[in-house]
Amino acid sequence: MHANKAPIWRDAQRLLVLTEEAVRRFPRYHKYTLGTELRRQAMQVCRLVNRAWRDQSGRLRQTPLPPWGKTRGV
Repeated sequence: MHANKAPIWRDAQRLLVLTEEAVRRFPRYHKYTLGTELRRQAMQVCRLVNRAWRDQSGRLRQTPLPPWGKTRGV
């Protein structure tokens, strides 16, 4: 399955479209302050979904435990 057909990708794209439509109706002051931040965050969601989908094969590898996750022999 391609990322653009996954439900999470579809939902992320829908979030981006709905955000854009909502920001268009904001008053000018909020459009360029709050609206800019909302658009940026919605785009970030799409980028992260894309990255997670692209790198999903890496999830199958076992990652090493961090030093604080290892148990000490007593």
